Amino acid sequence: NTAFGRRIDLILTLSHVELCTNEWKREDASMSDIWKQQSKNSRMNKAVLSSLLKYPLNDEQNNGGSYNTHILIYYSLGPLGYMFYCFKREDVFVVKHMANFRLPPGLDQLDAFLDSLDILYKWKNHHLAMQTMLTPAITRFKDAKFYSQVTTDTDGVLADNDEYQSPNVYFTPAKRRKTGSCSTDTEDEAS
Repeated sequence: NTAFGRRIDLILTLSHVELCTNEWKREDASMSDIWKQQSKNSRMNKAVLSSLLKYPLNDEQNNGGSYNTHILIYYSLGPLGYMFYCFKREDVFVVKHMANFRLPPGLDQLDAFLDSLDILYKWKNHHLAMQTMLTPAITRFKDAKFYSQVTTDTDGVLADNDEYQSPNVYFTPAKRRKTGSCSTDTEDEAS
C-alpha cells in the first residue's frame, strides 16, 4: 500500500496554520527508511516555514528577522529521538541538528531522562512562543485578506485582488416620502 508511507505522524497547527510536522519510526527501521523519512520531513517543514514567513510579523515579534523564525522538527526511532531546526537564511532554507534524546523504556532509567525531558520542554516552549508570535500575525493576515476582497481603496478601486472583484453596482437614491395627506411612493407602487 503506497499510501501508508505518505502519512505524517504529527502536524502541529494553530488556527488551521501548520507549525511543524513530526515523524516517528519503529526502532528496527532500516537506515534507508530513516534517511528517506528525514529527508521527506525536512522538505515538509521547509514548506511549512515558507508558509509561516508570509504572515506579517513585526520586528518585535520576529526578534529582528526571518532567521529567528524557525521551526523545531522532532524525529523518533522507538525510544531514540533527535531534534532539528529549520530556518531561512537569505534565500536558503537550512535544516540543522539541535539535540538528541532518549525516552526511558522503564522506570529504572528515569534518571537519564531528565536531560531528554529538558529538550522536550524546549520543543514545547518554542511552539508556545510561536503561538504568541503568530496569533496576531495570522489575525492581521486573515483580516487584510478579507478586507481586500470586500472593500475599496481611497480611489474606489477594489484592493489588488482581481479574483474577488465584484461587478460595478450602482445604488439608486432612497425613495422620498411625500408629506401631508398624500401617500408614499412605496404605497403607490404596491397598488
